[in-house]
Amino acid sequence: YEMYEKAKALTQECYEKKALGDPAYTSLMQILKRLRETVGETYWRRAQEYETDGEEAEMVTKMDGQQSTIARLQRELADKDREIKSMKAILKKIGVMANNMSED
Repeated sequence: YEMYEKAKALTQECYEKKALGDPAYTSLMQILKRLRETVGETYWRRAQEYETDGEEAEMVTKMDGQQSTIARLQRELADKDREIKSMKAILKKIGVMANNMSED
């Protein structure tokens, strides 16, 4: 449970800093590297096995709650990264529309 709390706190911190445009948090790979450093290699490898194995039901029974939580947090982080990219695209479109309107 302690590992879950650490990973969750780091994920939230990275999400917030990325949303604010902090250059150290612009790349999902950089964020995943920080998460990997936080949880350690053992949990990281097990989470990767869980994610890539395709036999989720069997892996869930073998993994304790912390390991499955790390895999879930990795997916959540990737989802949040996609959300941020969508928001940036929308903001860019709004900017283009505003520029076009000001030219009229």
